[in-house]
Amino acid sequence: MADVEDQGGAQGPKSGSIFLRKTGPLANWIWMALLLLLAVVYSMWKKNKAGAADNVDTTTDDTSDDLTNQTPPPVFILPQNPQPSVIINNTTPPGAPPVATKPPPTTTPPKPTAPTKTPAVAYTQVKVVAYTSKNPPANSTLWGIAKANGYGSTSTNYAPIWNDPKNAALKKKRGSPKKIQPGDVIYVRKK
Repeated sequence: MADVEDQGGAQGPKSGSIFLRKTGPLANWIWMALLLLLAVVYSMWKKNKAGAADNVDTTTDDTSDDLTNQTPPPVFILPQNPQPSVIINNTTPPGAPPVATKPPPTTTPPKPTAPTKTPAVAYTQVKVVAYTSKNPPANSTLWGIAKANGYGSTSTNYAPIWNDPKNAALKKKRGSPKKIQPGDVIYVRKK
């Protein structure tokens, strides 16, 4: 019978405290500690979930039947016509008239200035001619037109000319500066 008690099997009597007995792979006190930990975690989760629900419900409309919030909305009253403060001198007799304050100095409004006229922008009309490979004329490409009229020799020197509002119709008609044709008239702003 001593062998049965040592094994702690189901056949023999169990000795010792209920906390020290084993249920499954762990002692009973470990199982109870795990259950207690699980209950604490569950209660904290439930409390946080309820707190989050309270934070979401704070933006209700005025037509709800929720009577728990009885606090009126804050009202801010601003003075419409504040009265000037009067300093009373204690040495002034009670029947004396109040001391008049000087009105603020008046300033004259600035005189309107005449609008400045913007000078008229001068343009040069350049007619596009046919391109020749041996001796290309300056007015056969938009780049050449820009270079000949003082816009430099960079690869994008033609952009100010092409994007000028005077050339909007040609830009719409051709779509690209590479597609200009002989006979097209290009307006170049004088520099």
